[in-house]
Amino acid sequence: MPGKRQFQNILTGVLIVAALILGGNYIYEKWQDHQQVLLQERLRQEMALEAAAAEAARLEAAAAAEAAYAAEIEKTHLLETLQDSNPDTVAWLEVEGTPVLYPVTQTVNNDYYLKMSFQRQPYKFGSIYMDYRNDSLLNDFNTIIYGHTFPNDETMFGALQRYRKQSFWDEHHLVTVMLDKKYYDYEIFAVYVTEPNYDYRTPNYRNEEDAERFLREIREKSLIKSDIPVTAEDHVLTLSTCTYDFRDARYAVHAVRIAERDALNNPKSALP
Repeated sequence: MPGKRQFQNILTGVLIVAALILGGNYIYEKWQDHQQVLLQERLRQEMALEAAAAEAARLEAAAAAEAAYAAEIEKTHLLETLQDSNPDTVAWLEVEGTPVLYPVTQTVNNDYYLKMSFQRQPYKFGSIYMDYRNDSLLNDFNTIIYGHTFPNDETMFGALQRYRKQSFWDEHHLVTVMLDKKYYDYEIFAVYVTEPNYDYRTPNYRNEEDAERFLREIREKSLIKSDIPVTAEDHVLTLSTCTYDFRDARYAVHAVRIAERDALNNPKSALP
């Protein structure tokens, strides 16, 4: 009976195809399940790696912060050591983006440290020193700090010449003074060259009008432009040095106090 045999063959073929389809679906479903397991495992591993990297970054940042804190605390001890070496030491000065990192001295006149080293030995570069008329606790309206400049040399205040360029000021305009475990942060707002007889070195004015006039004048003279607000009620830091634009030329950098911090409780410096 060929018809029956043919039917059986067809049925067998259909069953085989059905079995193959069902088996293929089962295998495909199992393959998909396996792929999902692999994907989930890969995601788990990636998340674990990200978490480990984040934890490593956190630990690195914590270590850096701890090291910075230790460095700042050590700096307060450094100032004490410097004061032991030279009792005229009143502060530590840092100017952002420059090698200006010096102790600041003060004595009974503005001549002694012109040609005297921090160790109080004859030295052509002199020392960095505060005007003798200033309150060493930085309470005056205008605190003046002096330092030498020599041609093609960034020793002492030579590096302040960098502030002739607006682009440099745009990136670096912070000054920090450390005084008896206190940090005083300042922001530079005016830089200029002037005649030796121009009076930018008055610690305190008789009235607010004179102080405001002074602030207007130095902004007008400035080589850099800033919108940093400064009033007669503020505390100004003036860094004064010579320059070689003309005979007896003077170069002044003025900064206004923007913060006062306790070195032990809040030692994070505004400088990089």
